Amino acid sequence: MFFTDADAVTDADLVVGRPGQGWPVAMTLLNFERAETYVLMPIKLRKLLTSEYHRKATELAMDVPGLDALTPTGDPSPNWYYTDDAGAPNTSASWTSVYLNARAATIYGGSSQIQRGIVGEMLLGLHEEPRPRPAAVS
Repeated sequence: MFFTDADAVTDADLVVGRPGQGWPVAMTLLNFERAETYVLMPIKLRKLLTSEYHRKATELAMDVPGLDALTPTGDPSPNWYYTDDAGAPNTSASWTSVYLNARAATIYGGSSQIQRGIVGEMLLGLHEEPRPRPAAVS
C-alpha cells in the first residue's frame, strides 16, 4: 500500500517511527501479532478446518438439487451455519443461504489462505512466505 503525499496530511506527532521507515515498524508489529497467533493456534486451526469442511459440505449439498438451486424456492435458513431443524421442509432456498454463508466463512476471521500460511509456518515449521523487498530509497 502506498500513500502519495502522506507527509502533507500527517502531523509529526502522529508518525510512528522515523519518516520513511514505516516498513520496519509494520514488520515489528506483525511479529507481535504472530506471537499472539502461536498462542491461539488451536483456535486458528479449528477455524480453518471447520470453515473448509462447511464450504465443501454445502457445495455437495448444492449438487443434490443441481440447477434447481439456481432458482431457490421456499424459505431461507433462519440460521447462518446450518439448515432448518429436523423435520422442516427441505428447500433449495434453505441450502442456498447456508451455502453462501459457508463461502463467507472462509474469509471472515482471516482468509483460509492466510490461516494455512500461519498453520504451516507456526505449527508445521515450514518456511515463511517470501516478503517483498523494500524499495531502494534514492
